[in-house]
Amino acid sequence: MSLSKLYTRASLRSFIRELSKEVSEDKVQDPAVNGIIDMNTLDLCEMLNGATQPDYGATSVLGDASTHWSTSERSCTWLESTKTLSDAGHGLTNADVGKRVIIFYASGGTYDSPTGVLMAASEIATVPTTGTFTIVHSLDGNMGASTYVVLSRQSTTSLDLSALKLDKIIKLVDSVNRLIPLKPAFDIENVINLSHNVSSGAYGYHEGETIYLVKGSSVTWGTLTLHYYRLPILPASDTDYIDVKDKYIRLLVDKCVIDVFALASLNAPSQAVQSVENRTQGIRQLNQTKEESLRTKQR
Repeated sequence: MSLSKLYTRASLRSFIRELSKEVSEDKVQDPAVNGIIDMNTLDLCEMLNGATQPDYGATSVLGDASTHWSTSERSCTWLESTKTLSDAGHGLTNADVGKRVIIFYASGGTYDSPTGVLMAASEIATVPTTGTFTIVHSLDGNMGASTYVVLSRQSTTSLDLSALKLDKIIKLVDSVNRLIPLKPAFDIENVINLSHNVSSGAYGYHEGETIYLVKGSSVTWGTLTLHYYRLPILPASDTDYIDVKDKYIRLLVDKCVIDVFALASLNAPSQAVQSVENRTQGIRQLNQTKEESLRTKQR
């Protein structure tokens, strides 16, 4: 949802036109003004994100498809001594090893609303036959008939960020291991056999649109949540609201007015220039404070 509650692209463009009457609409047409609005929205977002303002803060659960069953609810029987679930024609293969399994007492219902009581969650260990598969954990006894569903696997090697409108990463948090440090790639590559030598470590590094994860042999991933600053949503039509908080709209308008005059090869009004300077001064100071804080931490 866009941040402004008051201004659509049409109303913002009208505001800009009102403050730049000296520039005829023939000289700078509406599509050009729309482009100026987009570019200055991105510029303002960059300033605010650099100052660690919360306006564009967002979170996303990464790489986890737990809310979707990869099979429907199926009936099975359980043998504790071998940790084996029996289900003729389960359809699983060795490619499913590592996927999570949710097991319910009793049978019936649908996979969207199982009627059984949740008993346990585990992962597929082996798929020895077309009618059986084993899981990692014991369930403390033979429970007879029950039902199960298999969940999609969460990646433990990389996380795809391409679907996010990502500007800057704040932090990566795991529900089991808490904060996951994101280190430079060379720091990870210089640690030989990290998963064996540092059994309890969990790290990641960011390259392009992917976060690569490395963990020790004793570490199990939980739900990974990325905290980040997003890019603004640019309006696709005149009725779309501007993705800038209303308290910054005047700054956005003045920046756009300056660009409209520049596109027409005219000098911008001094009031607009001074307004932009005054309104961005506070944001610049926040940026400087952030940079000084980072330098202090790195000493």
